[in-house]
Amino acid sequence: MLEKETLGWKEWVSLPDFGISCILSKVDTGARTSSLHTINEEAFIKDNSEWVRFTIALDSRENRTITAEAPISARRIVTNSGGQTEERFVIETQLCIGNWRSLAEVTLTRRKGMKCRMLIGRTAMSGTAIVDPEHAFLHQTPLCD
Repeated sequence: MLEKETLGWKEWVSLPDFGISCILSKVDTGARTSSLHTINEEAFIKDNSEWVRFTIALDSRENRTITAEAPISARRIVTNSGGQTEERFVIETQLCIGNWRSLAEVTLTRRKGMKCRMLIGRTAMSGTAIVDPEHAFLHQTPLCD
């Protein structure tokens, strides 16, 4: 049996598919799917498949942003923690925290007002990680731009 990586309740996450070295993330076993704070989502056709172009806000003031593109793997109705439902684009991307890696489904949504730009849900961690709720930042902080 492989040893599972221990993650703190809050961690810096790298998103190498988008060239992001660090984004503040909450590790949340109460959420099924991971989510990423994005703005300006726009669906388009590329190579006969549906893609989405979006802007990732790297900080809470949305001063630092990156525009990215990814194939849409699904559109899903999601109920947020406030009980509101919305349709979200779902993409797959690599998540990295220290030595831990996961190919995860990530929904694109507006997390305005949330301190963490990303939420890591339990399906991304399933079988590979556990969460220590008493600690944050158990892994070396990557060099942030």
